[in-house]
Amino acid sequence: MDGTVNQHSFRWLRIPGRALLLVVGGVQCLLGVMFGVSLFASAVIYAGDGPGLVLSSIFMLALDIALFIAGLFALLSALESWEPPNNRWQGFRWPVVGACGGLVTVVSWLVAAAIIWTF
Repeated sequence: MDGTVNQHSFRWLRIPGRALLLVVGGVQCLLGVMFGVSLFASAVIYAGDGPGLVLSSIFMLALDIALFIAGLFALLSALESWEPPNNRWQGFRWPVVGACGGLVTVVSWLVAAAIIWTF
């Protein structure tokens, strides 16, 4: 009986949590696509300007893809069922997957903002 009462008392936290993951994941996916296309284009356009510029563009593109995947996990977590028994992906609960993806996304935004405001 205690488990049922505990589950129902925290059920209202799911709505804002899912909305937050939906917004964070959606914005990160949108930014990932926008930056990914521009980074790919710059790698192709500036290929003749030297290997250093191409390598830095490829590194930034790999970082962008990794952050896109983190945002995608947050977005998919918001859209998947959080109710047992269908609340798992590869053994991990969807809320945990979404929280990890959202945390990586928000930390990357904070690091980018700190770098921009520092210089």
